[in-house]
Amino acid sequence: MTIAGWAARVQGLLADLRELSRLGDADAGVIIDALIALAAEGREQAEELEDRQRQVQWLRAIYAISRRTAVWMPVWDLSRSDDLSWDLVDVELDEPLESAVQQVRDDLVVTGDVVGWNAFLMLDEVLEQGQGGNPATRAILSQRLMSRLEWHNLGDEQSQWLKRESIEQLVAAIRPWAQRAVDYAALMNQLEQQESNAIDLAAVDIASAVQTLRFAKSPAAVKVSAQINTHYRNANVRFAITERFIELMIPAIEPTSVPVNTQVLGARVSGVSQIQSDLDIDLEPSSDRWSLKLNANGRVETDSIGKQGFVSIRTAASAKFDAATHIEVTKRGMSLGDADAQVRSKTRLRGVETDYDGWPLVGTLVRSIVEDRYREMVPQANRIANREAQIRIESEIDSQLGSRVDQAAVKVSEMVLGPLGRLQLDPQVTDMQTTDERLLARYRVAGDWQLAAFTPRPRALSDSLMSVQLHQSALNNTLEQLISSKEPISIRDLIRDSAARFGKADVGIPDDIPDDVMVQFARTRPITVEIEDGRLWLTLRVLRLRRDEGIDLTQFIVRVGYRPEMDGMNARLVRDGHLRISGPRMAMRERLPVRAIFNKVFAANREIPLTVPQLTENPATAGLFVSQLELRDGWLAMSISEEGAARIALRQE
Repeated sequence: MTIAGWAARVQGLLADLRELSRLGDADAGVIIDALIALAAEGREQAEELEDRQRQVQWLRAIYAISRRTAVWMPVWDLSRSDDLSWDLVDVELDEPLESAVQQVRDDLVVTGDVVGWNAFLMLDEVLEQGQGGNPATRAILSQRLMSRLEWHNLGDEQSQWLKRESIEQLVAAIRPWAQRAVDYAALMNQLEQQESNAIDLAAVDIASAVQTLRFAKSPAAVKVSAQINTHYRNANVRFAITERFIELMIPAIEPTSVPVNTQVLGARVSGVSQIQSDLDIDLEPSSDRWSLKLNANGRVETDSIGKQGFVSIRTAASAKFDAATHIEVTKRGMSLGDADAQVRSKTRLRGVETDYDGWPLVGTLVRSIVEDRYREMVPQANRIANREAQIRIESEIDSQLGSRVDQAAVKVSEMVLGPLGRLQLDPQVTDMQTTDERLLARYRVAGDWQLAAFTPRPRALSDSLMSVQLHQSALNNTLEQLISSKEPISIRDLIRDSAARFGKADVGIPDDIPDDVMVQFARTRPITVEIEDGRLWLTLRVLRLRRDEGIDLTQFIVRVGYRPEMDGMNARLVRDGHLRISGPRMAMRERLPVRAIFNKVFAANREIPLTVPQLTENPATAGLFVSQLELRDGWLAMSISEEGAARIALRQE
């Protein structure tokens, strides 16, 4: 089957579907099933294409069909049932609601944090809505509260506490509030709007419908919510790190000297141990977590003197050790296994000194007796020394590993995610995986009322040591939460606050940006990022801009483009082209001062770095380079590879 033949069959089925008069038509199910089969058939053939460009285009079309049919089918099933929609439920405040709230408050006493839990469960708001709320505000409150009970960052103990009977009674009282009518035809149209324009405000309506259906009583309605959640709220940050990259980032361990002061078989032993060790990582495949083994391999050389009574024995010991600690990272957190060390040592006699060494014959006899006794005791002494060394090595690894792993996690987050790692966005881990070569993780950066990624991400190069894919929705969802639209802010404060959130408190603000320029952004989508056709577009929707000198402009848009550049380990976005200023009633003379102000904010010589200094300036990255920097379909994809590695056209998922 050719690509053209496959596309013609898809278009024919879509035309047949559009001709149907209603969602519940029996023929709709047959057509959707045929589209699902065509998508599967096309995917199998697309993966065999050698032409990468044609393969990407075909796969994009296949995924577009697959995510639509994943939603269409449960909607079709639901449209043929009796519970297509709900009647709005208007629940009046009654004794059970008051009792449920009071019972929860009584249970909170034992937590020691009544105020915190009361705010988390929004108990005051529940009573307030019960007394005087309307169906719309009640629905939002009910959905928010039930979402909080399933918050991914709750600890095991907190989740267990929330399963108590009083919480269940409270949920039973407010669940009817969440049940609002859903217009499925309108929902399908909103999804199509989202497909054609990811910045469209239809995203708000879609996310709201997902929350409504999520808490429905109908399993079919819940399935619609789950499919939209899977395909239109997909992970929007993904990264992979190879075992090789982790080992490069592990700093070399300098040789250390440790004093020896112990007692063996009644003899006081003192001296110095020289320790040399190396670390390496073994990844252990797992489908739902990061699982790795940290190996410490080394040698201990010890010169010591043992004294007992009138005898001193000088020895040289050489011990090899292999220690291993298992590390597991799950969505819930990290766990460290106990260190397990194996020690193998050899000891040789370097000399014997006694108080009788100056006595002819007697000194020789005493030394001979001591040496014979030493040889008899060597096996037992070695066992004791091995055991003590094992305990000491395991204890040292256990004591230092926790803090070092925490430091490494922060360092890797900084190097891999760069500025995003400092925003404390509370991303949700959607899945984790360990393969023979890589640690993989995918995150969703989105609130309950926000969408996320829905287009297929660019694939990373198969020989990459590290790769990151970032969808524009992660940035847009973040900007929507960070940028205040309630009141004006000065341009200087905007730059300063934004830079501080990205960890640059000492950012230099151009001297030519005046202090008296105030800007207020639109309430929805104040600043957005769009990634398409090898460019990143930054759009500012300004409600009002004022300056003391007489500038007072309202309702206009500023748009600026950036293109990617890479050189060795440096990847960056650079200004591309002129600013675009547009407004419904803006004259040319009004655009000039706006252009002058924002040309200073987005100066052509001010780049946006994508690789951080912690990575580019690290000696361990010598010989590495940015091998992929791709901007398309809403995604920014970057890979780092090792110089001299074979370029492989095949890419990994």
